[in-house]
Amino acid sequence: MKVLFFYESCGRGGQQTYTLELIKALLEKGHQVEYLYCQDNEEMLDSFQSICRVSKLKTLLNPGEYKYKPWKLFFIFKEIKSFVHESFDVVITGSGIGSLLVGRSLKRTRISHYRLMGCSLKQVERNIFRYYQLLKIDNFINGYFGWEEVFRELREKSVDDTKFIKTPFGVNTSVFFPMKIDEIKEFKEKLKLNQDKLVIGWVGRICRTMQVWGTVEFAESLISHGFEDFQLLFVGGGPDQDLLIDLLIKKNLLQRSCVTGWIDYDEINKYYNVMDVVPLLAKDPQGGSIIREAMAAGKLTVSVDGPSKVQSEIMKEDYSLLVPSKNFAHEAAQSFLQIYKKGLIEKMGLSAREASIKHLSFDKVANIIDQTIRSNKL
Repeated sequence: MKVLFFYESCGRGGQQTYTLELIKALLEKGHQVEYLYCQDNEEMLDSFQSICRVSKLKTLLNPGEYKYKPWKLFFIFKEIKSFVHESFDVVITGSGIGSLLVGRSLKRTRISHYRLMGCSLKQVERNIFRYYQLLKIDNFINGYFGWEEVFRELREKSVDDTKFIKTPFGVNTSVFFPMKIDEIKEFKEKLKLNQDKLVIGWVGRICRTMQVWGTVEFAESLISHGFEDFQLLFVGGGPDQDLLIDLLIKKNLLQRSCVTGWIDYDEINKYYNVMDVVPLLAKDPQGGSIIREAMAAGKLTVSVDGPSKVQSEIMKEDYSLLVPSKNFAHEAAQSFLQIYKKGLIEKMGLSAREASIKHLSFDKVANIIDQTIRSNKL
């Protein structure tokens, strides 16, 4: 079947890396897949182009721009309608604004439209969620790939349960995997990291809306608990990288930090492997590719059991740390230090690797999507 993925950007982010790996899995099942986007963020463009045809709309829509330049939505709608026409069997969108534009453009066609849920609508897409019924977004969506908590939110907007397709999260355990000890030591040396100190790491975009700042809070809390035997590794770039460096200077953390900027997607596993613990901390952290990728690399992960319950879907106490929202940095530091003192970091990391292989296979995700889109065309 001919499948089109529409997401606003090719920038480095959890949704993009997730979509990239999902496309690979669907290609293996015999589907023809293309990717369409409408932003200048293109850090992962080469990665997408290496596996499928990629197209960029002429009208560009920067994050949040639709709020003060709403006329752009009309032009993008027209472009999508012209691009899709009758050339595809299925279109899968990954955002609220994308599902609105694509859904409307597919009106009176035989093309199916599915939404791939990656976050809480209430927390991340508040404006779209508020006007979900008024905009009649659900009228033009055949189904939602997601998990129970996001389905509960959609029920508040009178979306029928028959449209909910429970779908596990996924990670490519062939791309993200534990390296040999000698290889890790060699790469640590290359990065000029202290071999005898723990490495706390972040991987992803550095901007105000991401949870990278929670990693800084975690480091501060560890120090306040009397633990200083660690260093920080920030892998990724973004519009607020300089702001992060300024904050590290202000908090007297720069001397124990390494900030890499953007790196090639194929190199990320090496960076995960030199980390000992990977936090994703905020009152209600969304996404979670960083957690799944770190687990696959055999690393201890720490996150927050927020209202959206995103992380509790994959993080279990045998191999990860999940703390309450209130005073999350303090709670995370306390929980981590207990594990550290018991010498369980490596053991829990290995258990995380086993769990990722057993429960987070992209093949499982692709099977559900494959069966769904094929059955809808019978």
